[in-house]
Amino acid sequence: MAKEIRVTVTGGSGFIASHCIIQLLNEGYNVTATLRSLSREKELRNIIKENIIKQDQGVHKPNEKKDSSFVDKQLNFVEANLSSDENWDDAIKGSTYILHVASPFFTTLPKNAEEELYKPARDGALRVLSAASRQKVQRVVITSSMAAISYGHSGIKQSALLDEGTWTDISGGDVTPYIISKTIAEKAAWDFINTDKSGLELVSINPSAVLGPVLEKDFGSSAQIIRKLMNREIPGLPRMGFQIVDVRDVAKAHVKAMVMPDAKGKRIALTDRFVWFKEIAEILQEEFGTKGMKIPQRTIPDFFVRMFALVDKETKSVLNELGIQRELSNERMKNFLGITPIPAREAILETARTLIAHGLVKS
Repeated sequence: MAKEIRVTVTGGSGFIASHCIIQLLNEGYNVTATLRSLSREKELRNIIKENIIKQDQGVHKPNEKKDSSFVDKQLNFVEANLSSDENWDDAIKGSTYILHVASPFFTTLPKNAEEELYKPARDGALRVLSAASRQKVQRVVITSSMAAISYGHSGIKQSALLDEGTWTDISGGDVTPYIISKTIAEKAAWDFINTDKSGLELVSINPSAVLGPVLEKDFGSSAQIIRKLMNREIPGLPRMGFQIVDVRDVAKAHVKAMVMPDAKGKRIALTDRFVWFKEIAEILQEEFGTKGMKIPQRTIPDFFVRMFALVDKETKSVLNELGIQRELSNERMKNFLGITPIPAREAILETARTLIAHGLVKS
């Protein structure tokens, strides 16, 4: 039974990881979550309790008290850092599965990408896999990214529909340090599995930009786009966009891929569809404009965006998306995992609603 099975989730305080933990607990698994510091354990445990819905209780009505007492019995935290070997065997011991979600991320370009981004991402993945091999774990599900699929393809039209059979070429002109780090880390993981003799299995989950319910004030980087639009920190709309997937689908995909026998050795891309900034702004304005919120609606010319990037590192890091519509197949997500994507519109609106609920949007 699920409650007799233990799963280790790395990076337990992260946006995706928190939703994975909730999904696992809802299905009756025991969970060990790793944190860089246990100083947040109490806070995170309370966040999980507030968002838990026991499988046998169905969907709760507003203000209905939820029985979350089982969380204390089925969830524990262990301090472990991707940059150190310390505690990983303890964190993984007794686990049948690992969801390796933790990964370094920077919103601006790091000064030394090799030391600050590539090495931690690669070595962290190998550190977890090595411990998993020693502890005779059955399967690791690693959180990679669309970034390891969709970039660096000079001979492919930018609008081409790409899938899990494609790898990002890190020598391409449109790659960034983050894209390189995700590609290097995932490739290192597959190389490890191909030489490991323990029988350890690997599945890679490759989500697009992840939106959806924000659980706390520490939330995913993609949701920052929604927050900045709602706070008018972006004066206008660059001619950019991205594929969107809801975090609830991402968590569901991790848990399904964890146990499906045929998922062994597969990469699985996750997305609903591509959405331009302009459409995101229109969705937000339609929903919240009647409540007094004004979302920027004017498009910013490309040349202005490029000029602004000369002085703004965050804008510089996404110039590779200017005017580009990258298409990603979700056939494996739908037909293999059996997940019908939550519509991008709902993911956008649920991000916005929960940002408001947590006081992260100015009134």
